[in-house]
Amino acid sequence: MTLRFDPAEVATAADGWDDQHLALTGAGQALRHTSFAGFTAAAQDAAARFVSAWSALADNLAAAAESQADGMRASAVRLIDADVHAGVLARILEAALQETR
Repeated sequence: MTLRFDPAEVATAADGWDDQHLALTGAGQALRHTSFAGFTAAAQDAAARFVSAWSALADNLAAAAESQADGMRASAVRLIDADVHAGVLARILEAALQETR
């Protein structure tokens, strides 16, 4: 079995998650700055609860997107490190086998 991955593709995908993080963070901030001045007093409380729920959702999704981006980058680094380590071990083994022939 061969595992193949392209670090550039992982970076591009992680950048996409970062973009989602920024967009959702901006949405959450915009929602928190919503004015309720146009609503009647009776509707302001319901509107505030509605906006609070949606801003919390945007914040949670932003954190999840950032976590996804960070996880993808960390996984890519671990895969590269494992590949380098396997290559070093293969060269050591090859050198040892060549010396005993």
